[in-house]
Amino acid sequence: TPARFPLKTPKKTKPTRYGYIYVAKTKNNEWILEKRPEKGLLGGMLGWPTTPWADNSEHRFPFANNDNQKWQDIGQIKHTFTHFHLILNVYTLEDVELENATYHVAPIDGFDPKTLPTLMRKALQQVTKAN
Repeated sequence: TPARFPLKTPKKTKPTRYGYIYVAKTKNNEWILEKRPEKGLLGGMLGWPTTPWADNSEHRFPFANNDNQKWQDIGQIKHTFTHFHLILNVYTLEDVELENATYHVAPIDGFDPKTLPTLMRKALQQVTKAN
């Protein structure tokens, strides 16, 4: 009789989580970034502000909508982590007067996107494509 090899067990279906990501610039031509919580995915890294990643994430803009400017919805990005798929709606806004000191700013001139995690670079690429 031929040798029997163990059959591959089917892969578990990865759940999908959703959220919102906000790529914004200040009036001084700086990117607005936030430091992610130390624990969890992308822990302690700088990136664009996001909502929590959940089965159905609540949409909350991270800072005031200055000068009655409107956030622009520029589509979605998809990313896969080890244990789940992530779909984020990307929003962008320019000329923000930043009043909240909890955010970090980085001058756009000389900014190296390679310093960001892949997920954050995907959001920046989406903004670049939209403009």
